[in-house]
Amino acid sequence: ALLRETGRESQIPGLLDALSQRFPDPSDRSCLAGLRADLLTRQAQHLASAGKLGPAAEHYEKALRLAPDAPWTRFALARIYRELGLPQLGRAVMDDGLASANASSEMRYAAALYRSSIDDLAGAQTALAGIAREARTEGMRALAGRLDAQQALQHARIAFAIGDIDAADRALDEARAKGGDDPYITASIGALLIDEGQPDRGLALMRDWMSRHPRETDADVRLRY
Repeated sequence: ALLRETGRESQIPGLLDALSQRFPDPSDRSCLAGLRADLLTRQAQHLASAGKLGPAAEHYEKALRLAPDAPWTRFALARIYRELGLPQLGRAVMDDGLASANASSEMRYAAALYRSSIDDLAGAQTALAGIAREARTEGMRALAGRLDAQQALQHARIAFAIGDIDAADRALDEARAKGGDDPYITASIGALLIDEGQPDRGLALMRDWMSRHPRETDADVRLRY
């Protein structure tokens, strides 16, 4: 921390190398590997924020070789691959983290978030299903609700496509219940209703949400609805 605060972060790798030679005990070496992985992760974050995605990915890869059980390092690397147009490579990174039978809840959550980001609804639900409901954090529960709502939306689209309006309405009600006040789910329901020739219902839904969330509603959204 002192080296970082005094602008001498470049000296940290050399210091870690020297320490690893002085402490041959495996537990000490493991600790030093973790410190080196943390350093590489911070460097990767700086590179990514500067738009240098290739070098950032290389740093994240090196960090994972040192600390393969770090879920958010995996998630960050997977997102970079997605931004580089390689979403399946990103999925492989997350799948490697899930390969262990003892994959942590955070690893499963990170994998579910990534799969959701590439529109793999079933994969996201599968990853999240490995976390016991009583062990889920607020963020995990919110994601589970969004995934269930998206699944209900899929059912509604299918029902509309085959002309089963009653089934579509039931699925939309389920989507609203599972999605809560999530703006993406609300907008998706509203857009679907408008597309299916029910503009009054769709617009009313969006306007109701906006009236209850004035601070979250920007001017562009207000103009559209």
